[in-house]
Amino acid sequence: HTHRSVAVVPTAQQQLTVLAADAVVFTSGTQADAWVNIFGTTAPPIVATIGPQTTRKTERAGIKVQVTAADHSLSGVVRAMEGFLRRS
Repeated sequence: HTHRSVAVVPTAQQQLTVLAADAVVFTSGTQADAWVNIFGTTAPPIVATIGPQTTRKTERAGIKVQVTAADHSLSGVVRAMEGFLRRS
């Protein structure tokens, strides 16, 4: 099976809430593109991705990535974020 992304346009209040977050995690380049379509390149202070391919696509979209998971899974992203926060 394949999946498809469906664009959602958040309300102004939802956009403000999202931008006030401490971090955002992208698990695909498509998510990063969708983010840029809504928020431009403005992002929370910490941007994490599920792996190097997603990091490349996210940075190509204009968003700087601080954390890239070595283990390309959700638990890998969590571990990478924990490591990043411990070092900060």
